[in-house]
Amino acid sequence: MSLSDWILVALGAGAGTYMLRAVPFVMAGRYEISGRGLKFLTYTSLAFFAGIVSKNLIMWKGEFDPLELGVKLTALVVALGLYSRYKSILLSLFTGVALAVAFKAISG
Repeated sequence: MSLSDWILVALGAGAGTYMLRAVPFVMAGRYEISGRGLKFLTYTSLAFFAGIVSKNLIMWKGEFDPLELGVKLTALVVALGLYSRYKSILLSLFTGVALAVAFKAISG
């Protein structure tokens, strides 16, 4: 697949999952989402992605790799620590990913 195909897949998946989460509010005639509803949408997406990420956290290319697991767990702990301190999903997400990429580059 080309880069443009991957971008279209990512955009489609993002729009599709958001629409599925927003349907209960739209069907109820609530076009303005309260703080509680916004938290619901946010945590639902995080739970959805946690299910996808959890398998990829342990397995790498179909098999268990202790080095890969160590890199991913370290990045995850740092990301969770940043989130608990600053309450910023973007900061914790990008820092965790950058840390994992840096560890992978160093370890080869």
